[in-house]
Amino acid sequence: MQETPQALERLVEAAQGGQAEAFGVLYDQWVTRVYRYVAYRVGPGPHAEDLTADTFLRALEALPSFRWRADGSFSA
Repeated sequence: MQETPQALERLVEAAQGGQAEAFGVLYDQWVTRVYRYVAYRVGPGPHAEDLTADTFLRALEALPSFRWRADGSFSA
């Protein structure tokens, strides 16, 4: 499901506010794309899965300080 920029912004704000369900939705929407990118770089399998998990852990830890970029991108 493709989210509108406004819906994505609301999800991020909700997750920043401590709503675990919102981060879960973000995870569900982005995990396949992140895994595909990682698997392309390192090959598919457990190593790619671990790196994908690490990516989301780091995203969760950095979420309180996240600020929208001028181009409105969340993917970076």
